[in-house]
Order: sequence, then C-alpha cells, then structure tokens
Amino acid sequence: MIALAAALSIVLPHGWHVTTVPQMAVTDPVQRFALYSGARLPATGAPKQTQVVAILMEQEPAARSGFPRRPRRFKLPRCGTMENASGDRWGEIVFRDHRRDFYLFVWVGRSSTAQVPALLAALDSLRVS
Repeated sequence: MIALAAALSIVLPHGWHVTTVPQMAVTDPVQRFALYSGARLPATGAPKQTQVVAILMEQEPAARSGFPRRPRRFKLPRCGTMENASGDRWGEIVFRDHRRDFYLFVWVGRSSTAQVPALLAALDSLRVS
C-alpha cells in the first residue's frame, strides 16, 4: 500500500507507477494522483495505446454535489473524448467518499484491455480518510 498526500492510499499492481505530477492543465478540481501502467506518461498528448491510466481529482472544497457514493467495485466507464484531455479513450467516474467529492478519469489504450482487471483492483484498494 502506498500512502499519498491528502489522506489517500492505494495498492499498486506489480510494475505499475503512481505520480502526483499534474497530468492535465486543470487546477480545479485538484489532481491527487495518476496511476498508470507501462512507461512514463507523455508530457503532452494522449497516453500510449499500450497503457492504462487513472487520474484521481478532488473537488475542493467538497460541495453538496449530489455525487453518488463510491461504488463497492469500480467498473470501466464508457470511453470517448474528454474536455482538457488528449485522445479518444477516456472515461469518467464521479463518486463521494468520506464527505469528499472525486472525479476519476480513466484511459484505456486500444492495446491494453488485458490490463483493465489490474487497474480496477487497484482502484478498489483506494482508501480515503
């Protein structure tokens, strides 16, 4: 288990990486971390087609957003284009955990679907306190 800033922790799959370096040119919501498979994420443009990426962002301060409760198990969202993100393989999940509002942006490269179960297991291990 890796402890991250802002009272978050996650279990990384073997060979996966986590960074707190911002991956999107967005400051609100606040990026908490990016979890990814494979090589380092590109500085600009979409992730590689062989990668799976999850970027967790938090709305601060938490609002009475009506975000749904965190799911018991995360599921892959429908993927497509996303504002402020390069590429056409992004999906979004919004949820609330410990009175905190989160956006989870997921990238699934065309050649990376075999990595999706590891991604979902890692997301299920996310602890918010």
